[in-house]
Amino acid sequence: MPCKGRGLNAKVSKSRLSININESHWRDLNPRPLDSKDGRNLILCPAGKTGEVTISDVVTQIDDDAFEECQYVTAINVDEENNTFRSIDGLLYLKNGKELLICPCGKTGEVNIPQGVNHIRNGFNGCASITSVTIPDSVFDINRSFNECTSLTSVTIPDSTFMVLFSFNGCDSLMSVTMSGELMIVGESFGSCGSLESLAISDRTGFAYDCFTDGTSLDLVTVQGRSDPAITDYEALLMSMPGITAFTVDSGSAVELEKIAGSGTVTKMIFTSVSVNADMEGLTFKDSSGMVISDSSSLAGKTFVVDPDDRTVWNQVSSPAQGNDDLVLYGGMIAAVIAIVGVAAIFLVRRH
Repeated sequence: MPCKGRGLNAKVSKSRLSININESHWRDLNPRPLDSKDGRNLILCPAGKTGEVTISDVVTQIDDDAFEECQYVTAINVDEENNTFRSIDGLLYLKNGKELLICPCGKTGEVNIPQGVNHIRNGFNGCASITSVTIPDSVFDINRSFNECTSLTSVTIPDSTFMVLFSFNGCDSLMSVTMSGELMIVGESFGSCGSLESLAISDRTGFAYDCFTDGTSLDLVTVQGRSDPAITDYEALLMSMPGITAFTVDSGSAVELEKIAGSGTVTKMIFTSVSVNADMEGLTFKDSSGMVISDSSSLAGKTFVVDPDDRTVWNQVSSPAQGNDDLVLYGGMIAAVIAIVGVAAIFLVRRH
C-alpha cells in the first residue's frame, strides 16, 4: 500500500517497510513507528510491527491511517505525560476520553468501551479477531468504524446514538443487530453481512437506500417502539433488503402498515401483544373467521399473511404453536391418568 506525504514516499508490506526520507522533514525510527522529525506527529506504524506500541509524551498528532496496516499490533499504550491522547485497555482515545480513535487490529475477544465516550470515529476497522463489543449509552455517533470485523457476531446500538455512517460493512459473521434509539443509518452501512439473521430496529430509525445490501440473507425484521411517532422509512429499509418476507411489529406506536405491505416482498406480519396502535389505513385485516378487523388493537398477538390475490388484504393465520400446546396438554393429562390407573392396579394386586 503506497503512502505519500511531504518529504515521504513509502511502500508498506507485512514483512518490510521501505522508506525514502527527506532528512529536513522526517526521521526513520524503524522498526518503531515513523514520526515527524520533532516527534510530535506519528505518521506510520510499520506493517510488520507486533505486540504493543507506546506513544511518547510529545506526540500531539496521529495520522488517520497510521495503524492501518498493523494487523499484528495488540495494544496502543500512551505515556501518562501525554496531554493529547490516552490509552484504556490498549485502545487509543483523546485525553478527555470522549472520542475513541483506534482499536489495534490485533485486539482479540471482547471489548468494553467505557462510559463517557461520545464518538467512535475510524475505530475498529479490520479488527478481525474481536468477537463482541459493548457500546455505552453515552455514544452519540459511530463514523466509519467496525468495518471488516469478521468475527463480530452481534451488536447492540444504544438509545444515545443518533447516527451511524459508513460502518459495520464486511462483518460476515454478524448474526444479530439491535437498534433502540432515534437514529439515522446512512452511507453504505451493514453491507456484505451475509450471516445476518436478526434485525431489531426502533420505530424511530431512519435508513438510507444503501444500507443492508450485498449478500445480506436476512428475511425477518422486528420493529420495536415506545409509542413515539413513527419515523422509520420502511420503504428505504425494504428496498435495501429485498429478501425480507416477514415483519414483526413490536411497537405501541402508529406503525404505517401500508408502507410495509407496499414493499411487494413482505408476505407475513406478526404483531406482539404491545402492538395496539398500528396504522391500518389502506389495508384490510381479517380474523380467522373471515370477519374484518376494525380496531387496530385487535391485531395484537396475531399473525397475518397477505391474500394471494390482493396485497391490501391480510388474513389471520392460526398459530401452530397453540395447537401443539393443546396436544402437549392433552397428552400430559392422558399420561397422568394412565400412571394413576397403573399405580392403583399394582396396589390392588399386592393386597390380594
